[in-house]
Amino acid sequence: MNFSSCPSAPAPCASFQMSTDGPNPHVLYGALVGGPGQNDQYTDRRTDYVSNEVACDYNAGFQSAVAGSVLFLQTLVNFVKYFQYRRWLVD
Repeated sequence: MNFSSCPSAPAPCASFQMSTDGPNPHVLYGALVGGPGQNDQYTDRRTDYVSNEVACDYNAGFQSAVAGSVLFLQTLVNFVKYFQYRRWLVD
């Protein structure tokens, strides 16, 4: 039985993966993590949840801002296309 957080074999999915030094068996592209400390120090350690935690409060605001920007740009492009089309009709 595979749970939603565990991929199919051969990628391991167990608690011991947290303490290994090898490369991450799972990659999450595009997510924001806690990030560096006050003095800009950062250590990429799985056990350091403060710096490496992927949390909803970081990602929800960022994803909302990206979605709003995309919607704004799409609206702007459609607005320009509409007026170019109208101008073409009049000419």
